[in-house]
Amino acid sequence: TICPGKYIALVEGDVAAVQDSVHIGEKFAGEYFVDSLVIPNVHHGVFPAITGSTMPEGGVTALGIFETFSVATMITAADQILKSAELE
Repeated sequence: TICPGKYIALVEGDVAAVQDSVHIGEKFAGEYFVDSLVIPNVHHGVFPAITGSTMPEGGVTALGIFETFSVATMITAADQILKSAELE
């Protein structure tokens, strides 16, 4: 759940299979569909960050925060951030 009445579905797997699955989901969602995004070779740290299931070893020494109106934008940014530097 993203907010009341708004949800996000994440799928993972082979890039072509994910693209096909997302395309089918868009068709079935109809007028309720908002946005979709496929990130090939997504950084392994994105999924634990989404679920809040990890904590950096050795404590937090710095923290970066940004805000968007789109969950897809946030996930894209997280992927790029994790790929650009030694971060958790």
